[in-house]
Amino acid sequence: MLDSEDTPVQPFPVMKWNAAWAVLDIAGGTSEQTAQVVDAGAIPKLVALSSSPSQDVADNAVWALANIVGDSPSFRDRVAAEGGIDAFVRLLNHSETTRRVQGRAMWAVSLYVKPWPSRLLAVRRVKHLVPLLVRYIQEAPVDEATSDDDKESITFAVRSLSRILDRGVNPSDVIKTGPVVPRLVHLLADSSSGVDLQKEVLDCIDRFIYGGDYETDATIEAGVFPALLIHLETKDEDLCQKALRIASNIAAGTRPQAHALLDCGLLKHAARMLADDQSPLDCRREACWIVASLSHKISGDVKVAQAFIDERCVKGLSTALQIPGVKTRELAITAITNLLQYQDPQETYAVFGILHRPIDPLEFS
Repeated sequence: MLDSEDTPVQPFPVMKWNAAWAVLDIAGGTSEQTAQVVDAGAIPKLVALSSSPSQDVADNAVWALANIVGDSPSFRDRVAAEGGIDAFVRLLNHSETTRRVQGRAMWAVSLYVKPWPSRLLAVRRVKHLVPLLVRYIQEAPVDEATSDDDKESITFAVRSLSRILDRGVNPSDVIKTGPVVPRLVHLLADSSSGVDLQKEVLDCIDRFIYGGDYETDATIEAGVFPALLIHLETKDEDLCQKALRIASNIAAGTRPQAHALLDCGLLKHAARMLADDQSPLDCRREACWIVASLSHKISGDVKVAQAFIDERCVKGLSTALQIPGVKTRELAITAITNLLQYQDPQETYAVFGILHRPIDPLEFS
């Protein structure tokens, strides 16, 4: 039926639409049912239907292909070999493709780059998607008038980019492709993006931070700190934790990067959260990473030392010793040790002076 020809008097290709709908329904079932669709030779016919002048037929065809791609690595590879991924790219690059079909194609791309531990995609098989994803993320509008479906398609694009970065594509090459990092920061700061998209954006930004100093500097220059501060005040625990994780990775970077973090006031929020036993535990653990990472830079750095004094970090570190989990306690002890080893005795006492008495390191053992 996928090969069927509708009669000339029909203004809409009903038979092809029905056939594609039936196939997508079966392909979305069990793996055995998906295998029956593939074994029947449906993939090349669905690829052909994705070019249908009828966007409704094309949508069903892409939907069916996506169901096959997402079923298993072997079917993913089969769809790629028979032209399915090229069809998705073509639809996303074609200006006359409706948003609905483009959204479906972007979902299919996100399934294609889904990490299957048993058979990960080689970099060469995903790298060509980077320009497409960068352009889509840059150009897709996001505002109060944007529909939930359109926001979802951008979410799939950001998720796909994160997955490609995980596969080993160099983040600096992605940055050179286009100004995607400033766009991600904008989406992070814009409340109209919605929580789901912002979580994916945070994950994607974190991949750039992991790339190295060049990528971290590019993220800072794009204004990531003000955007992160917004989410430290959110009631959504996942958003807050992801924002803190990015900050902790930056805090572990170069001194200029750590100074930029201090200049934006982020340490104040982290120290306050660390000391607040009512804050979510996972957020407090991430906050401890921030303080501990900065403590490694306190030796010979007056700016960092003064920030620890101003933000009363010792109070937070002493409270962190009560947080469940060995790693967090180890971080707190390490940070306290770094402070005790600070070279200037007067400055050392100033850092701990908020407790109004000398500190016995054995208290923290």
